[in-house]
Amino acid sequence: MLKSILSTIVCLLILSWGMAQPETDLYLMEIIQTEDGGVILSNPLNMTPRKGYDNQPSFTPDGKQILYVSADSKGQTDIFMYDIQAGSSSRVTRTPKRSEYSPKLTPDGAHVTAVCIEEDGSTQRIWQYPLEGDTAICVGY
Repeated sequence: MLKSILSTIVCLLILSWGMAQPETDLYLMEIIQTEDGGVILSNPLNMTPRKGYDNQPSFTPDGKQILYVSADSKGQTDIFMYDIQAGSSSRVTRTPKRSEYSPKLTPDGAHVTAVCIEEDGSTQRIWQYPLEGDTAICVGY
């Protein structure tokens, strides 16, 4: 009986550890191709030097910014944009009732789309957020 209870506790601990968002940082590196076809990664820069989950980077088409997802202490995620030349991040979304993932810049360059987990914790929809002004809209289920 005790062995069964201990096995259950160990399984629950493993499952809870696997479901938690890991501590992650995003690094920007220079890629240099060598004459023999190899690759050298140099000048690593930690774009997100903080505790918590920072992940799912997406370069803008012009390569000047990187969209990414960052979670607060409660696991709520929002979208941020890192400006490579300025070396700083700015918040794109602040949505207390849903979490965003997989941010992508729209072809017009004026909006960001993301897969969102709604307030119920299971419904997923695609939302479009303006980079300036306007209101966010749900664009798909």
